[in-house]
Amino acid sequence: MNPKVTVYITNYNYGKFISKAIDSVVKQTFKQIEILIIDDGSTDSSKKIINKYTRKYPFISSLFNKNQGLIKNCNIALRAAKGEYILRLDADDWLDKNAIEIMVNKLDKNRDRELIFPDYYEVDGNGNILYTIRRYDFENVKLYDAPAHGACTLFRTKTLILNGGYDENFTCQDGVDIWLRFYKKFKIMNINIPLFYYRRHGSNLTENKKKILENKNKIFFKNNYNSKKKIIAFLPVRGEKYEKFTQIFAKLGKKNLIDWTIENLLAVKNIDYVVVSSPDTKVLDYIKNKKNKKLLAIKRNPILSTQGVLVDDSVKDAVKKLRNKLKFETEYIVLSKFLCPFRNYKHIENAINSIQIFNLDIVYGVSTRNSLFFKHNGKSLKPLRNYDKTQIITKSKKIQMKIESDEIFIETGDFTVNKLSYFYENSKKNIRIGHEMLNNLSSFKINNKFDFEIAKQIANNYKKFNTL
Repeated sequence: MNPKVTVYITNYNYGKFISKAIDSVVKQTFKQIEILIIDDGSTDSSKKIINKYTRKYPFISSLFNKNQGLIKNCNIALRAAKGEYILRLDADDWLDKNAIEIMVNKLDKNRDRELIFPDYYEVDGNGNILYTIRRYDFENVKLYDAPAHGACTLFRTKTLILNGGYDENFTCQDGVDIWLRFYKKFKIMNINIPLFYYRRHGSNLTENKKKILENKNKIFFKNNYNSKKKIIAFLPVRGEKYEKFTQIFAKLGKKNLIDWTIENLLAVKNIDYVVVSSPDTKVLDYIKNKKNKKLLAIKRNPILSTQGVLVDDSVKDAVKKLRNKLKFETEYIVLSKFLCPFRNYKHIENAINSIQIFNLDIVYGVSTRNSLFFKHNGKSLKPLRNYDKTQIITKSKKIQMKIESDEIFIETGDFTVNKLSYFYENSKKNIRIGHEMLNNLSSFKINNKFDFEIAKQIANNYKKFNTL
């Protein structure tokens, strides 16, 4: 009799963790399971441990590859799977004993759903629980920009195969790619019960932020079917004549401050023109002297450059001039300032792709903080989120919860991506807003002289800071 569920475990040098992962599948309350273990050329004790399990349990099989990478191994498992359902478990994580039974029962009863994913526990390198991660209730979700984990999500095997399996052009973030392919075609189901343990430690893939950003960037381009829409970046600059203490020509490393942002915007693949709008002839001449066909200088009415005037009118003025001069009709505006000089241009590309993929009105660059935020209600400070809410396990055991719907996002990166129509709306109450999560370096903003001195240190050691 074929198993109903295939659980495959991917491993590379996680010999100190893999026994716990395998045991968590062996001890499942649901027994119609086959276990495939795919080792990707480990040089530690992994092979010895895996062989011990394959000798003991007939429903466990193994394959020893040599550095094929996560995604290729996922496809190997998918082709070999005999189960109606399939789930990946990373070798440094483990399942709750009821996980498979609960998720299988849910999908069995909901034949119109093609995948299911649960809440989870976040644990440290020693397996100590740090948080319960409570996902949204996806029965009520309308914006699908928060994907499920690639691991510990249960799929209907046939559906995953017929929809292309795993894309081997990527080396990680497979969950994002599958999510973007699935959410428009199929109904997605989650269950607000923590059913797996996600280990955070220094050597796991989540810590490789640069690799994650690059793969997410490729995935978004692949899944953006509106990528040929016309886009401009708009950089409003008052200049020294209208803003006495402007720092745009201050030296930061080997470049002027303004050049960090201009070069950043010019690097964005899906921007047609970078438009610098200023009433200051010094700024306009500086831009024109760069002689870059993608970089345009537009003279701005001084009235639009005064403090307190909304930037909307400046955007509309620039769009009108582009229309008249170049017959160029833009559909999206990247509105940028110049005080985040170390912003990675791929974040802007992701934000552009996100606004088009999810049909949003505006996308902000954001970051989060592991801190409480408050507002004053006239009587006391009131927390803005239930960050310290606890889940009671037993009388003596409580676990702190991170509730996705309570997360606070902070605007960072000094940019937004907007539909052009956003600037013509009289009421902005019902707009759909998305986000692009920025790393620490991209979020760094120069707000004062102190920040500028720090920025000098970063600029002089940019390669080092870019790896942190």
